[in-house]
Amino acid sequence: MLKATLENVESVTLEPGFVFCVDWKDPAGHATRERVTLTAAEEHELPGSRGVAHLVLRWEKGSKHAGNASVVALKGVTRAVTRADSEAWVPVAAFDCRGLEPTAFHPTTGFAVKSVAGTTWEGEGVDFSDDWVEYDEKLRDSVGVYGVEARFDVHRG
Repeated sequence: MLKATLENVESVTLEPGFVFCVDWKDPAGHATRERVTLTAAEEHELPGSRGVAHLVLRWEKGSKHAGNASVVALKGVTRAVTRADSEAWVPVAAFDCRGLEPTAFHPTTGFAVKSVAGTTWEGEGVDFSDDWVEYDEKLRDSVGVYGVEARFDVHRG
């Protein structure tokens, strides 16, 4: 879930290949890992299986058991942030997690912002680790995304 105050912004989306920076917790213990990255553009084989996941994480060194997570699209649930969503929580992404639990999402780069005038910014220049502000020539006004917050909600569908 993402929440921010939008100024002259029509939409905020995740770019293809978005890299998530997430803190994880071992649901069976107290172990944590901070700022681990994962992306749907990368797949890893699951140990002892024919399956793949976007992240495979072992909690104990040398352990055969590994937790995994994959970025998934939940039709009718995950979506872009729109102008009407300013200051509201919006489900922008979903993870299928097995043997690990996400505890924090650290928004940084990889977002695309579209102004109400249709100007688009994307790539490394759109960094939500702090307030993001630009000037839109078409609009002749500032465009901004302020006070970005993130949280995880459990969705069972």
